[in-house]
Amino acid sequence: MNSFYITVFTPTYNRSHTLHRVFESLQQQNFNDFEWLIIDDGSTDNTKELVDSFITKADFPIRYFYKENGGRHTAINLSYNYIRGRYVINIDSDDALTSNALQKIHDIWESIPNEEYNRYWCVSGRFIDSNTKSIVGKYYPENINLLAHGKKKKRIIFSTGGDKSCCRKTEIVTQYPFPVFEDTKFITENIIWEQINKKYDQYCVNDIFGIYFQDEPDSLVKGRVHTSTRLHSSYYAAQSYINQSSDQWYYNKLIIFEYINISRLSMLIGKSYWDVIRNLNTWYKKIFVTMGYPISWIYIQFNKNKENKRTESV
Repeated sequence: MNSFYITVFTPTYNRSHTLHRVFESLQQQNFNDFEWLIIDDGSTDNTKELVDSFITKADFPIRYFYKENGGRHTAINLSYNYIRGRYVINIDSDDALTSNALQKIHDIWESIPNEEYNRYWCVSGRFIDSNTKSIVGKYYPENINLLAHGKKKKRIIFSTGGDKSCCRKTEIVTQYPFPVFEDTKFITENIIWEQINKKYDQYCVNDIFGIYFQDEPDSLVKGRVHTSTRLHSSYYAAQSYINQSSDQWYYNKLIIFEYINISRLSMLIGKSYWDVIRNLNTWYKKIFVTMGYPISWIYIQFNKNKENKRTESV
């Protein structure tokens, strides 16, 4: 039973210095059928005290839950137990919503014809950059929603870039929890979104829902990730793409790249060959990945030699 039309969900970790952006943008909404759900992934700053102050000032429901640090993806998994909205939109603790975002999202969902509604799992809108005020990536092509399934995904991959601001159906997204691995606390969200995209379409719009801030040096989703963390995350993403999305190889060239890239990544993070092969789900994938090992080894050695020469010349 949904108590709200939309749940705005924010995972956070030591972001008391930026969390006010989300709160202030929610205060500006002209749509009130929503709640704000915050999962604190083990913050050691004054996040809880700050949220308590928000609760006393807010004219909308705020719920806060604390957990031990495990990574953004584990916070998302936990949120699935608490979402009370029919739809859910994730907003990072260092970003914000545009002033009329929730009303736009409501109107877009309600405009989708009944006969088309079950085809979609999310409304995919856009971000603008806080500094340039320009759209992040490229606009969706006109009439893109007339396409479906593989044709649509191919057009999205080749025609647009940059993060999207998506409002998702709660009943669908909560069926796809993120995998949790002991050796990394950062998992790219695309490995789950791609699985859902195989079954459902996105309803794509060029309306601006979010404001994207890139001024935080510790921002995970904007690429500023420790090298080891990034390598581990990329390894598990490659594994997922190979196991779950190999049927997309003819329009998503990333799939072909990952067949070689996974062996390179495994060498860099110390995964054994047998560990890699054991976690691939069909025999032919194991063969193709095995064929990539010599290429990866040569590539790594070439880069090592290049780096050694650079060091010697200094």
